[in-house]
Amino acid sequence: MAHIKNRGLSALFMQHFRRLWPVYLFFLGAFLAGLAAGYLAPSAMPSEDFASLSTYYNAVLNDLPHAEISTGEEIAAAFSFNGGLLLVLLLGGLSILAVFIAPCVLFYKGFSLGFCISFLLSQRATEGLIIILLTVLPQTIFLLPLLLVASVQALSFSTSLFRRSGETLPSFGNRLVVYLYRYLLLALGVFLCAV
Repeated sequence: MAHIKNRGLSALFMQHFRRLWPVYLFFLGAFLAGLAAGYLAPSAMPSEDFASLSTYYNAVLNDLPHAEISTGEEIAAAFSFNGGLLLVLLLGGLSILAVFIAPCVLFYKGFSLGFCISFLLSQRATEGLIIILLTVLPQTIFLLPLLLVASVQALSFSTSLFRRSGETLPSFGNRLVVYLYRYLLLALGVFLCAV
């Protein structure tokens, strides 16, 4: 019975993806554009700003073995940042602004990731690569699909607010409940990424 449900769920997801693949591709392009821009940004920084950031980074790295790290605070910080992005997408979906907000959120996430990767590799290539592989990449592998789905959900809900004449849709209340439920599941995924 579970196998039949799983097959039905995967068929539903494939139907959803086939219908909206251009939107997913557009949002992925916004993320990749941000990633490229972020990767190039450290080389465009004024030298005194780059030196200041390098000094701060090296101080943090040197103090790391002696630092007391609160796991709870780190999880809260990661969830608040990524949960904030999810909240912006959720609120954007409640208006027509999702059309503009979703690509900007994905560009911002790509930019911050690209900047982080470029800066870490430019400072200490080997240590930077290890930090990227152990801390940045695993979270991004799980978080990026969640943000892409959240962006598409926001855009889909936003466009459903404006009915075409003759088009029948479920009531606004029903659509809103489904939309909020999906975002609750996405927020759970973002929380699990933070852990």
